[in-house]
Amino acid sequence: MPASNRRTVGELLADSDALARDTLLDVRPNTGPAMARAWGQVLQSAAQLWAVLRLRVLGEGLGRSTAGQWPGPGPQDQRLLEIAHNLSHTRELIER
Repeated sequence: MPASNRRTVGELLADSDALARDTLLDVRPNTGPAMARAWGQVLQSAAQLWAVLRLRVLGEGLGRSTAGQWPGPGPQDQRLLEIAHNLSHTRELIER
């Protein structure tokens, strides 16, 4: 994605929806092969987005379910925080 692309998540999804609708209305015999070649990338991108959304929802739910409850306030395990940092940094490197 170009660095100049500053659209929101909603704008990106709306654009994808509009493009999909236009594409499906414009299916012709000569466009089929190109569409078939690109379909795998669409599925892979959709699966990755779905995975991120599911993980985000699960994480937020876990955060809400333990907020103010056991184990209560206090220090966090530094090793687990370092793992979280490493995973976040790895994701950033892959996204570049």
